[in-house]
Amino acid sequence: GWIIDLFPPFYDKPLRLEFFGDDLESIRTYDPSTQRSLGKVEEAVILPAREVIAGEEEAEEAYAGLKRRCHKLGMNRSEAQEALAPFSTDPLGPGREPFLSYYSKTATLWDFIPEDAAIVLDVRDEVMARVGEFFAEAEAGAQRAQKAGRLSPELSESYVAPEKWLPLWGNRPVIEVEPLMGEDGAGAIAFETRDNLDLVAALRRHRGEERLLTPLAEELLRSRERGHHAVIVAQNGAMALKLREFLREYGVVVEPEDHFSWPSAANAATTSLCIGSLARGFRFPGEKLTLITQAEIFGMKGKRPAPRRGLTRTSLGDLKENDLIVHADFGIGRFRGMTRITVEGVEGDYLHLEYAGGDKLYLPVTRMALIQRYTAPGGEEGVALDKIGGVRWEKAC
Repeated sequence: GWIIDLFPPFYDKPLRLEFFGDDLESIRTYDPSTQRSLGKVEEAVILPAREVIAGEEEAEEAYAGLKRRCHKLGMNRSEAQEALAPFSTDPLGPGREPFLSYYSKTATLWDFIPEDAAIVLDVRDEVMARVGEFFAEAEAGAQRAQKAGRLSPELSESYVAPEKWLPLWGNRPVIEVEPLMGEDGAGAIAFETRDNLDLVAALRRHRGEERLLTPLAEELLRSRERGHHAVIVAQNGAMALKLREFLREYGVVVEPEDHFSWPSAANAATTSLCIGSLARGFRFPGEKLTLITQAEIFGMKGKRPAPRRGLTRTSLGDLKENDLIVHADFGIGRFRGMTRITVEGVEGDYLHLEYAGGDKLYLPVTRMALIQRYTAPGGEEGVALDKIGGVRWEKAC
């Protein structure tokens, strides 16, 4: 037996065809990243790997156009018959791409690219030089074919000349990538950023005082006055909640964000908070961006403490519904089973975790390393669930 893997362009997942001898045993879809089978398929439609797929009517129309081309080139009857012979037996065979314009319906690359797609020119001069070489080679090939009495296409009908590209691009943005600047400094782009060392020093001086985050609050308020977008990066959800509550006492409104967003008119003069892993931040005046990290606010953490008793390494197979678990950020909760949730159009498997007060947390299976099954010598008796955003678990840490 043997296997053929195919990925037809109109299928969401690739196909795996399994044979026994010459007999097709099964057709399955599979995940290309893991190679695992996803499901069985009863039938599959596999089209030829060609630039054009045409029926008899289109092939006849193209053949008629090629006959007109022979007449335009001044071929006599016998020369035309000889030139058209390969097309009469296999109009879509190898080497036919230059003749695609003789089909009634043709398209360019831009007919398939979305209107909001960006066009990247990697060194425009080199791109256009290569385009010029291509057209020169095509023209020379057409002349050689004509001298030898072979059929050649009309280049203006087969290819779009560079001077006609711009209208086809429409309103798509064009990004030009050029080599590094020369000795004269032409083309230099200045990224003038400032570090947060002054803020870190001010926060360090305020440690031990009643309002220790005063320097941070003042910096965020100045950022807002300048119309900057300030972002605080916390290491976990619990710390994000704490920072938000702390800053509220200073009159600083902080909005949580799922992902970092670049400054724009929509978030100008605002302060947001997102979760991530970043040691140091910076200030980027040119882009009106201020980025401050948890480590800069509270200092770097010392040596990681030894694992606490009651925690064991856990896999999904170890968990049963209603088992107690410990989340690295939110503490003790209860596993209520698996569920499927669609987030931003992507469906995935999530662990349903329940905390004190009936609070729910849905954890993607891809982040299962954040939880462990909780075990204690006395069993579950007397074990209280933590509250999401509470301080009990943080004190235990």
